[in-house]
Amino acid sequence: MTVEALERALTAAGFSGVEQVDGVVYARLTAADGEFTARPLGQGCELALCRSVRAADWQMAEWALHHPDAPLDLWQGETRLRLVVMPDGAALARWAALAEAFVLASTRWRKGQRDRGEGW
Repeated sequence: MTVEALERALTAAGFSGVEQVDGVVYARLTAADGEFTARPLGQGCELALCRSVRAADWQMAEWALHHPDAPLDLWQGETRLRLVVMPDGAALARWAALAEAFVLASTRWRKGQRDRGEGW
């Protein structure tokens, strides 16, 4: 898969803000939030979304029970969702749903970590 083909597939799937920089495609789940990366990987691609929360081991394990092929890990101090797919319409729709579920979960996790009275 070429970077250009990946860029076209993400655009056709309706993601916003699709742009390529140095062999990495950046796109957003929505215009307001959820920037993720897409990198060509053989015939497919690796999609990744980071959130500024450090998920606990038990939170990542619970996520893995429900999403065994879309693991979470810690990358540069943030929790990251990754998925390797062939970038067709069905796979990209699945990615959007998984990523949205991850955004919601990570928001709950972050709220659970904040101090009483801390804004956000």
